[in-house]
Amino acid sequence: MLIAVLAAFLVQGCANFKDIRIVSCRVESVSLKGLRGAEAALSVGVDNPAAPMTLSDITGRILLEDRSLGTFSAEPVSIEGRTMSECPVKVTFSLDNSISLLELVPMVRSLDMGSVTADVSLKVRVRKGVSKRVTLEKMPLSSFLKDSSALKDMGISDFFM
Repeated sequence: MLIAVLAAFLVQGCANFKDIRIVSCRVESVSLKGLRGAEAALSVGVDNPAAPMTLSDITGRILLEDRSLGTFSAEPVSIEGRTMSECPVKVTFSLDNSISLLELVPMVRSLDMGSVTADVSLKVRVRKGVSKRVTLEKMPLSSFLKDSSALKDMGISDFFM
């Protein structure tokens, strides 16, 4: 009976991880690093009904219709458990060598968020337990931003105009 109760508890706990949502994303600051890179400080609103966790070794690639725009990495992030909270995230982005800055400007001006995806790899550690590597491929960025005007709200497109 104890095993059945523990199994039910674990299944319920795992179901909560599927319910984690990003509810907002705001750019606090952006600074250019040469002509091929940028650093950004983001404030990400997370609704986490699950246990507290830490995300680390966050790396990925941004793609526009299967063409690589560049790579990114982020510093480790701690997410409070069973609450809605704002998480500061520091991200570094490097433009892919196959794309010139002159080519990037018109892309950003006419950007359709539905065609931008990301491949992301990260380690997730729940509480102080064992960490697990998670890989997400072809994740649409529009799933994080409610509509395509969110890019303007974040101030990124204005930066290029």
